[in-house]
Amino acid sequence: MKTANIIELIGIFIIAAGWLITYFTARLRDQKIEREKQKVKHLNEQLSKFYGPIYSILLENDRIRKIVQEQIGRSAIFEAGGELTKSEFKIWSHYLENYLIPNNRQILNIMKNNFHLTTGYTFKQEYLKWIDYAIGYELQHKQYLDIGKSYGFHSIYNFPIEFRTSIINTMSQLKMAQHKIVNIKLPSPYEK
Repeated sequence: MKTANIIELIGIFIIAAGWLITYFTARLRDQKIEREKQKVKHLNEQLSKFYGPIYSILLENDRIRKIVQEQIGRSAIFEAGGELTKSEFKIWSHYLENYLIPNNRQILNIMKNNFHLTTGYTFKQEYLKWIDYAIGYELQHKQYLDIGKSYGFHSIYNFPIEFRTSIINTMSQLKMAQHKIVNIKLPSPYEK
């Protein structure tokens, strides 16, 4: 084989190798970009369809409950050994039927329809406790309304504080990750 042919073959090989390296490098880069886009999309869905709405509803419940407490005139709706007066009962019952139970139902629907957006592979224990709390409240109140079954106008299960804490903490972590991905500078809590 002539030297010119060998040089020509080496040149073709170098060009082909350069093209292949460029092609596969670009392909790997594009795949990485697509994975990052999917992560951002999933993160945004977690915030907009699960953690954000649940947090907002919990916040609304807290605000409305505070107003009800002010209307009743005490910080604890059910004081130890105390009962609600007829007017207090009307206020509390109105709160349950028009705000708390419907808002809890919204949270249950968000959880049911968006389980795939939770962090981890299963529902956290605190989520299951909150479901027991919400369903217990609704069940007892509907039994009271429909068949007159008496109950203490509070859920058979206490509100699991760890549920609120988990939602708030997870939402904060997701927001921080979102800000990091899109390079948004988080304001310092000390800046005014």
